[in-house]
Amino acid sequence: MDEQQIFRNRLASIGAFAEERHGVLTEQEIRNYFKGVTLADEQWDMVYRYLETLKIRIAGRRETSDFILMPEISSDGGGAVSEESGDEADDVLEMYLEDMKQVIPAAPGEEEALVEAAMEGKDAAVKRLAELYLYHVIAIAREYAGKGTLPVGDLIQEGNVGLLTGISMLADRPADTSAADYLIGSIRESMELYILELGDQSNIGRRVEEKVNHLHQAIQELERDLEHKVTKEEVSAFLNMPLAEIEDVLRMAGDGLELE
Repeated sequence: MDEQQIFRNRLASIGAFAEERHGVLTEQEIRNYFKGVTLADEQWDMVYRYLETLKIRIAGRRETSDFILMPEISSDGGGAVSEESGDEADDVLEMYLEDMKQVIPAAPGEEEALVEAAMEGKDAAVKRLAELYLYHVIAIAREYAGKGTLPVGDLIQEGNVGLLTGISMLADRPADTSAADYLIGSIRESMELYILELGDQSNIGRRVEEKVNHLHQAIQELERDLEHKVTKEEVSAFLNMPLAEIEDVLRMAGDGLELE
C-alpha cells in the first residue's frame, strides 16, 4: 500500500474516529491520525477544510470551509453502508444537482490556471477546482450505482474523498498524466475501493488480523536475530514494507504491538 492510498483510506475513515470523540478533534489528534503520511501545509489545510464539510469541529480553529459537497444522508459518520430506497437515492441526486446549479462553468483557460494555483495551495483555487469536478463525481457515482444496488449517496461521498485527495496530490501526479485525468482517476479509484470493501466486508477483520500477526512474527524474528528491541525503520527494511504501512498496522493492532 503506497502513501497516497494510506492517506486516502485514513481520510475516508476519520469520520468514525471523530464520532468516537463526539465530533470534535484537536489538530494534534488529526496529525497523529495521519502519522506516517507526509503532507505539505496546503495539504493539511485541505484535510481541515474537508473535516469541516463533515461537520467535524477542530478545537481552536476557525471554520473556513465553503465547499459545496455531498448533502448529509446518514448519521453514522463512519462510512457505513446506507440503505437507500429508489426514492431516497433520487432525493440524494436531486439535492446534489440542486447544489451544482450554483457552480458557474469554467471560462476558457480557467481550469489550467486553477490547477497551477491549487498546487501552490491557494484556497480560492482549491475550492473552485473542487466545484468544477463535482459533475464528474455524480456522473461516475451514477455509472457505478447503475450496475447494481450500490448506494449512490455513499458512492458520491467516497467520490468527494477521492476528488479532494486528488487535488491535494496534484503536484505529485505522474509527469505524463494531465490534471483532468488524474482527478477523474482519483474519484473513480476511491469509489472502486469502496465497492471492493463493500463486497468483502466479511474478510476485512481476517485481513487485519493476518497483517498484525505477520508483523508480530517479523518483529519477534528480527529481535531474536539482532538481540535488541527493533525500530519501525528496521522492521520496514526487513519486510521491504513502507514505513507508513508499518505504522498503519501498528495503529490497527492498538496496544498489542509496540516498536521503538
